[in-house]
Amino acid sequence: MKKNVEIRDIMTAAFLLAKKHTLVSHNVGPSGFVTFIFNDSKGSIEREIQKHISGTAKVGSRDFVEAYRGLRSLILHKKEEIRNGKFNSRQH
Repeated sequence: MKKNVEIRDIMTAAFLLAKKHTLVSHNVGPSGFVTFIFNDSKGSIEREIQKHISGTAKVGSRDFVEAYRGLRSLILHKKEEIRNGKFNSRQH
């Protein structure tokens, strides 16, 4: 059974991407906040997040930085589309 987890914090989302979790989708809300949706079919995301928050998780710095930059680029691109009227914020 597929289970999805919604994350609103870009640092946590970048951490999960760096840990090779699958980003299923993302939504840009009317206020401009982004929600990242990850597949958690293995049920491991909550444990990973707790390790991340407690500072005990290990992730490669290059992987984390690349994931963060990719997410920032994705956000900026979508917000630019919304400003230009080319993107419906409810679709992804």
